[in-house]
Amino acid sequence: MKGIRFVLALALIAVTGTATAAVYTWKDASGRVHFSDTPPPNSDAKSVKGATGSSVAETEASQPVAKTWQEKEQESRQKKAEQAQADEKKKADQARAAEKERYCASLRKNIAMLERGGRVGSPNESGEFEFYTDEQMAAKAEQARAQLARDCK
Repeated sequence: MKGIRFVLALALIAVTGTATAAVYTWKDASGRVHFSDTPPPNSDAKSVKGATGSSVAETEASQPVAKTWQEKEQESRQKKAEQAQADEKKKADQARAAEKERYCASLRKNIAMLERGGRVGSPNESGEFEFYTDEQMAAKAEQARAQLARDCK
């Protein structure tokens, strides 16, 4: 009984050792293909699928590389920095859009005021208020329309 157990243990050890071993293939000088667990010296032996169903190269490539906590922390900080930068850019874009809308609204208001007519003017160099003539009002309205068309599409 002890002999059978011993033989089974040896067989189990032998099978386990060959199940994980790599298998190599090569062609000899006469063109015959050979398979072995050790490649011959000075040959172009290639690793083939072993008893486990995957080659040694596939097994090593398929195992994920665990990241250290420092690498994870660095990635987290980088993502937070990128998110903060994106948020800052978004706020700046919104501020520019709001400023442009105020500018365009002001142009529209000025055009409406100039087209409405009446007494419209502005202060001169000495600070005195001067009223526009009808020709000046038409020219200022045309200038405002050109700015509106150019800047507020």
